[in-house]
Amino acid sequence: MSSKNTILDQSVSQSINYLKTSINQGNDWVSSLLASMALWTLPEENYKNRYYRYILGGEAFDWLVLAERLIAEVSDLIPEEEKIRLLFNGDLGENVSQEGFKDLLGPNKYSAYLNYWYGIVVEEALLHCVEQEEIKKSISVGFKSTSKASHRAFLRLYGFDHGDLLKKFKQDKMYPNKKQITLTESKEFTYWLFKYRVAHSDGSRVASDTRKAMVYMEKQGYQMLP
Repeated sequence: MSSKNTILDQSVSQSINYLKTSINQGNDWVSSLLASMALWTLPEENYKNRYYRYILGGEAFDWLVLAERLIAEVSDLIPEEEKIRLLFNGDLGENVSQEGFKDLLGPNKYSAYLNYWYGIVVEEALLHCVEQEEIKKSISVGFKSTSKASHRAFLRLYGFDHGDLLKKFKQDKMYPNKKQITLTESKEFTYWLFKYRVAHSDGSRVASDTRKAMVYMEKQGYQMLP
């Protein structure tokens, strides 16, 4: 085993041990969970016949995937309803504020989380928003079919259709060119789309699109940034 892997394995043990100890001492479990994440350095792992990727695109932190992994280690110490609310809705409960979320994760993890938030959560919302705009356009001019709305949304945002972009993504990542992709690969593709759009758009357009997506998210009742 290389020294790098040894260090990574130690961070896993350190994170899990901290979480167990903190909860057993009577501390708020969500706060303990977030603090334990700050200690975690492993970007991905295979554990109990499942593949976990915590860092997407080398820089976007998928905190709920790591939460699922860590909660499994202390499942009997956490109320089931609270566990479900966090994993399915990102609900931090009443004891962790937005500032607390930031402080507990630490600057590095929080910065990587913001990459995930803007690059995946907001990007998905932007795609949905533009697709809805295209549907409304079709209806307003009398077209009954809205089947090409997604295609036109991709052309508007990225200049290429979904199939061409997915092919470019797979080539970039050297992934096999198969029809289906995993949930992890789908998230990674969305982050890749975000970076592609930013690289090929001017700053004012990027800012305008971000504002549009945020307004759409609020109207649709999305879980907003902790």
